Amino acid sequence: MIQIAKQMGLHTINVVRRDGLEESLKALGGDHVLIDDAELVEKVRAICGEKLPRLASNAVGGDSALRQMDALGEYGTQVTFGAMSMRSLKVPNKFLIFKGISLRGLWITKWLAAAPREEVQQVYDQLAAWVIEGKLEQSIDTLYPPERSAKHSYTPNRGERWQGSDRLACLSLGCEVIPFRFAQWYNSGSAGTCFIDFVAALIVSVSTSNHWLLRMRSRL
Repeated sequence: MIQIAKQMGLHTINVVRRDGLEESLKALGGDHVLIDDAELVEKVRAICGEKLPRLASNAVGGDSALRQMDALGEYGTQVTFGAMSMRSLKVPNKFLIFKGISLRGLWITKWLAAAPREEVQQVYDQLAAWVIEGKLEQSIDTLYPPERSAKHSYTPNRGERWQGSDRLACLSLGCEVIPFRFAQWYNSGSAGTCFIDFVAALIVSVSTSNHWLLRMRSRL
C-alpha cells in the first residue's frame, strides 16, 4: 500500500504495534512510522497540522481503530479489512455526528465479484505497469527450486497465527518466480487471492483528494 500511495502522490502515516519496523517501512517510501499508543492522535496532529488524514485502513479493530478514527479529519473514511485484535468495534457517537466519519468494510472477493470487468482490468493494468517499471515490488524471503518445494510448503491451520505475514516464499521455475503469500492464503481461504488485489480495491473503492493517508499496519 505504501508503494501505491507514493505513486498516487499520497503521503502515508504508518501505524505499527511494535518497534523495529521504521527503517523497512521508510525504505518502501513511507513518510512516517508511529507506534500505536495513547499519544497516537497527538502525534498525527503534530505531523499534519490542520490537514488531517481523510482515509484510513484498519486491520486491527478495537481501541486501535477508535484511535485511528480520532486521528482522521472531518468527513474522513475508515476502511476495515481485518480484526486482528479480535475485539468488536464500538463507535462513539461523536465520530459519526460531529466529525461525519464514514465507516466501510472491504472483502476483496466481494469487490472482484461486484466490480465491472473493465474496472478490474484497469486496476490490474496499472499495477502491472508499476511492477514492470520497478515502482511496485514485493520482497522475497526465500527461493526454492521445484524439487524442494514440497518439503518447505506450509499452510496454517484455522486459528493459527502466521508470524511472517509480510514475507513471501517463492518457487523458482526457470526464469519465472511464482509467489505465495501464506498469510493471505490463511486469511482468505484461497491462495488465488493476492495481497495486491486488496490494495487495488482499497484505492479504487475509497477515493480521496486529501494529501494524507493514515495506514494501520496489520503485521504483529
